[in-house]
Amino acid sequence: MDHEVPGDYVKQLQLAKQLEQKAREAARGRETAEGKIEEASALLLKVKEMNASSAETEKLLTLAQQSYSDKDYKEALSYAVKSVDASARARKERLLDMLREARSLLDRVADLGKAEAETEKVLKKAADSIDSGDLDEAYGLSKNAWDTAERNANRVLSDAFGLGQSSLLFAEKLELRVDKQRTALRNCREALESGDVGKSVELIRSLSGALRQMTLDRFVQRATKLETLLSLEKGFPLQLKEAHEKMAKGRELISHGKVEEAFGALDDAEDIFSRAFGKVAGQRISDLKKRAENVSRWKKVDLGDLEGDTRRLELDERYQEAVVLLDSARSKVRDAEKDVLLRYIAALQPRLKLAHLTNKDVSPALQKLDEARQALQGDDLNRAFALTEEARNIVEERLQGHDQVELELQNAQALRSRCADLGLGC
Repeated sequence: MDHEVPGDYVKQLQLAKQLEQKAREAARGRETAEGKIEEASALLLKVKEMNASSAETEKLLTLAQQSYSDKDYKEALSYAVKSVDASARARKERLLDMLREARSLLDRVADLGKAEAETEKVLKKAADSIDSGDLDEAYGLSKNAWDTAERNANRVLSDAFGLGQSSLLFAEKLELRVDKQRTALRNCREALESGDVGKSVELIRSLSGALRQMTLDRFVQRATKLETLLSLEKGFPLQLKEAHEKMAKGRELISHGKVEEAFGALDDAEDIFSRAFGKVAGQRISDLKKRAENVSRWKKVDLGDLEGDTRRLELDERYQEAVVLLDSARSKVRDAEKDVLLRYIAALQPRLKLAHLTNKDVSPALQKLDEARQALQGDDLNRAFALTEEARNIVEERLQGHDQVELELQNAQALRSRCADLGLGC
């Protein structure tokens, strides 16, 4: 019996070693499972921190913890690994959602203003970080991307609101009725203060569109009126090249949405026209008054308060009526000048007749008289009278030495008239 003892001892020793090995393996399995469960628990906190979906992660972690309590460390490890994977998926999806929300925010305000280059750069950096798998870094970058996008959107909304406010003030300056638009602006401010991006964008877009149409209509109205005024240059000696250029510039500016600059160009064009009209009207009034005074030696011309009436029409921007008034005054003066000149020419007829009877060439004088009539048509009375005087001098020069003949003819004519009155044959 004594020789069997060593064999039993060896078997017992081997069994003890096997049990010890299994105990060590079990301990390692427990430690691994425990470590993975701790990792899964920590990741679950991160999932919840970023408001990601945590249902699957929590469920798997609970199963891992239950298996661990049941000392099924292998199964506990399996569930813990799955929980970690679920956490990664949930976190990544949440990060992608954050970037999608940031992009959506920018898209909602895109009609009012494009995203800044720096914002686009931050969004791309966050997206690249997500793709790299470093979710902790990606979370920080994604939060920064969201904050940057929000600030960008707020700047766009703020700028658009400020532009709407400026447009409203400009519309008021143009004396447009903007009661409804003023109310709309208040609603925009309330939407902005409440953080309602969608409503803010809608209200600002509507307000801007309404104000844009109102100011465009007013521009067209004023431009049409100015075009009518500029057309006066066809019958009035106005120098309006610069005014036409300003008008064209205004139309170009309004087509590019530069409203205030467009109206500024229109203001300049109107001012150029006004100054040009005032200058020419003043010159015409002065000329007509002088001509009326010159002709008054033979015939009075009543121009009334021509200067006062014209200036009052200018102040009321009734330029067409001012032109009519000046044209009427010019017609009065011209008629008087024509009457005086024709009487002067008529006084030459006996001398022209005598020249004809004596076969004197007075064609140069007749040419001068035609030129005198043309000068009168051109409102140049002085030249007309000067030409008529030249014609008279030519006639008198041709008739030198024939005055006695004219006197004898006149006496003979008088004698015939007396004989006829007495019924005598002479």
